[in-house]
Amino acid sequence: QWIAFDPNQHYYYDEQGQLHFYDPNTNLDVDYQYPGTTEEYQFDPQYAQYYDQNAYAANDQVARSSTVPPPPISRMLTPRPDIPQPCPHPACEGENKARAKFCCECGRPLAGISRSTTPAAHSTQSFLSYTPINADLRSYAPTAMESSPPEAQHPLKRSGGCPLISFGFGGKMCVMFPHTVQRFTTAGYDTSAPIIKKMPSAIKIFNLRDAVGGDQDSTVKSMSSFVGPVLFDAKLSAKAKKKEVLAYMDKRLADYDALLSDASNNGHALDDIENKTLLWKLVKVLIEQEGSLGDNDKMDAAVRGLLWPVTATTAEEDNANFSVPAYGQANPALTEGEDADYSEVVLNKLQKFLENGDREGAVDYAVQEDMWAHALVISSCVNKELWKKVTSEFIERELCATVESKQTRVYHNVMGDKQALRVLYALFAGSGAGSISEFVKTSDKHVTSHYGATPTTPSPVSVDQLRQWRETLLLILANRTPRDVEAITALGDILKAQGWIEAAHFCYVVSPQSSLHSGIDAPHVRFTILGADGSNISKDLDSIHLSELYEYALSTKQATISSLPFLQAYKLVYAWQLADYGFTSLAQRYCEAIAGAIKANTKRTPWMHRQFVERLEEFAEICEISSGNSLS
Repeated sequence: QWIAFDPNQHYYYDEQGQLHFYDPNTNLDVDYQYPGTTEEYQFDPQYAQYYDQNAYAANDQVARSSTVPPPPISRMLTPRPDIPQPCPHPACEGENKARAKFCCECGRPLAGISRSTTPAAHSTQSFLSYTPINADLRSYAPTAMESSPPEAQHPLKRSGGCPLISFGFGGKMCVMFPHTVQRFTTAGYDTSAPIIKKMPSAIKIFNLRDAVGGDQDSTVKSMSSFVGPVLFDAKLSAKAKKKEVLAYMDKRLADYDALLSDASNNGHALDDIENKTLLWKLVKVLIEQEGSLGDNDKMDAAVRGLLWPVTATTAEEDNANFSVPAYGQANPALTEGEDADYSEVVLNKLQKFLENGDREGAVDYAVQEDMWAHALVISSCVNKELWKKVTSEFIERELCATVESKQTRVYHNVMGDKQALRVLYALFAGSGAGSISEFVKTSDKHVTSHYGATPTTPSPVSVDQLRQWRETLLLILANRTPRDVEAITALGDILKAQGWIEAAHFCYVVSPQSSLHSGIDAPHVRFTILGADGSNISKDLDSIHLSELYEYALSTKQATISSLPFLQAYKLVYAWQLADYGFTSLAQRYCEAIAGAIKANTKRTPWMHRQFVERLEEFAEICEISSGNSLS
């Protein structure tokens, strides 16, 4: 043990009783040479309790320097090791062993002298600690000890304890919460007042799934109810899997319908729920219906039915529409307000015909209402014969008028703000993706300059304008043109830029020819995870599930089962999440499904690289060890 006379210089005795000097600054260890000057040690009564007076008799005193310690037999005795020693700080109530260096309660050093380990610590002989005569017992105490706050006000709250939690594989948690105990002492304390302390308790093992709320938690409920893995699942046959998938989607759509009927959802939140419901219904249609998008048959009709539940006009409605043609009306001219209402009614009826894909009916109605511009534009995209017929009627009606017909004819100025019709007419003109510029067209005023009409700062796209995306897409799908898929993709880009992710992905799905579905790092990619966008797409479980169902829908359109290579990494991340919540067997099934997708892939792909395969093998091995079930 150390005998310290200076904080930076240490003395100790070896097994033979030889005094040594050790300087930690120079790391030198030499034999100590006693100086020639001598001075007898004097007995100080204030340190009487620390001296062994029998061993330190007057006739045994040796003349030495005042800076040199006495021999081992005459050094001070340490307290008995079996008697607990109180902490020197008045605010601490800790009791410590005699040889302890720090207080077990507050962590403060118990003495100011150096207790660092030295070569003497390896000695087999035990020596007694020594304090020089006339030395202040607090001379080596840290200066910050006096200003330390009481333990009850300690910023780290060490006296209160803290819980300890360790997470393990398979959703296991090892938890220890400290508990309060009472301790009674007899030395130096009031025996009637017990000491309350925080002590460690027993370690318990919990399931993370139970800790977050069990089946009541939304994440756990979503994981347990999903029918994954959908592709390459060895548990069910293809026919049974399709039946299970459709039943699951019906259940999810019922949940979304309940959210739509909730009165608390309004505004943009209601728009998000409606768009997400449409996206789920679209994937279900792709699974149920035969054929592909753009075939202008059952698939397109089913998609149009999702956007707007429109049916063909009945014979009674047709008779009502054509009962009184515009050229047969003898009513006086309408006022400005009535003319505006009339324009809205006429344009809505015209749009109804186009939403049903009845362009010939729309032409007839436009001719009946003297809307020759509409009739000529629409007929030009039907066939040449119809366009000739409309042109002839226009010549007869407008260029062969008599004096009597001019006096009795009623003119209506039909005008309106119809985004969907503007986009459709631009597509009829062959504008392609440029026709979507009509979707966000506003009535901004223009300033006339030497360079022509210069528009002012355009106003932002309003929510009311964005809500017209369904009508616009419906008209495009009902009236196919050569470059309509480019326009649909451009419409999706506008919606995506405005934060309408589900609506944008709906447009991308129905225009696969111009909307690239690939990895997030692929050039010109439009979407990766269906219904989600951004850096945290792997945390959206609904989008992960919907993407897996969309992958299954695409595989049903092909002769052999094929997967999306870039989606397998997200499945592996999802399998890790399943294991974290204790669904180890389900995570193991996902490992088998991903391995099946890798084996079935025959093309070289950058997403199934060596690191991905190694992580998959590592995770599959951990699942096998944890569950005890070997992989097939």
